[in-house]
Amino acid sequence: YTALSLGGVINFPLASSLAAEFGWPAVFYIPGSFVAAWLVAWVLLAYDSPAKHPRILEKEQKYIEDGIGMKSQQKLPIPWTKLFTSLPVWALIVGQFSSLWGTYLLLTQLPNYMKNVLGFNIRTNGLLSALPPLLAMISMMLSSFLADCLIKRKTMPKVWIRRSFVITGFTGMVICGIVLANLGGCDPAAAVTLFCLLQAFSGLTNAGFRAVHVEFAPRFSGVTFSLANTAGTLPGIFAPLLVGVVIENDSTIAGWSKIFYIGAAIQGLGCIFTAVFMRTDVQPWARGKDDEDSKISSKSNGHAEYKDALAAKGNAGIAEENALMLKTEGLA
Repeated sequence: YTALSLGGVINFPLASSLAAEFGWPAVFYIPGSFVAAWLVAWVLLAYDSPAKHPRILEKEQKYIEDGIGMKSQQKLPIPWTKLFTSLPVWALIVGQFSSLWGTYLLLTQLPNYMKNVLGFNIRTNGLLSALPPLLAMISMMLSSFLADCLIKRKTMPKVWIRRSFVITGFTGMVICGIVLANLGGCDPAAAVTLFCLLQAFSGLTNAGFRAVHVEFAPRFSGVTFSLANTAGTLPGIFAPLLVGVVIENDSTIAGWSKIFYIGAAIQGLGCIFTAVFMRTDVQPWARGKDDEDSKISSKSNGHAEYKDALAAKGNAGIAEENALMLKTEGLA
């Protein structure tokens, strides 16, 4: 996800400079050529699994496979019914949609707002539009590092560490959205600051629900992530449509206030649903045969150790009694 923000940091200034120097067609041709080069690299270097990669280190392969609970190649059936009726799955889907509403709104409409409301020229527009994703990228990295430190210290349950970042991030986004909606007049400095803060708070949610996919369903994290990410791209469709409908009828600051209020409401409801139903423990439908076998083995080992301890204790007691009898006979 830092790469998504990094793309905004690079592309906004680049696009504005290309448009100013060479016209709008260059904005599509030049970045498009970069995407084509990336596609070639991806086709050559990406593989279906660690076991199929020809250049992976054995230690790295074992680390990945052990981490996702796949010590052997298995084609597991996807439990679609249980997956779609799982509230923790829906918590991630709703969280992704809600948090990325603000991100896609800014990615698609921030230059529009900065030009038509704040009055910035195209070059300044590009540079200032890069600031919110830059703050988001920094926030993502710092919050992820902090979350890992808290999890290692075990000062509180992991699920509450994740929820803390979810609640903090969404609450900050809601507050920024409401303040933007009530920002009187055209105050460019305040507006840009609030956009930056909104994206910084959005970055905090990365250490919240976005890291949960590999925790609550490691075997099916790709499936749950694809569902959540599909929902997360929907704001890229509906946010611009909403702006078009609202601004077409009311192109004043009041029109933009409605957009910010709607965004704040979406993020507030998403925060509540995600924080309440999110889980970090492996869900029953996400467990495989290896997990059950390891549990049985663990229990069997535990029983064996218990029996060995009892036997050792019994033998020690018998030895102690024999020593006492010999001592008594010696005194007699």
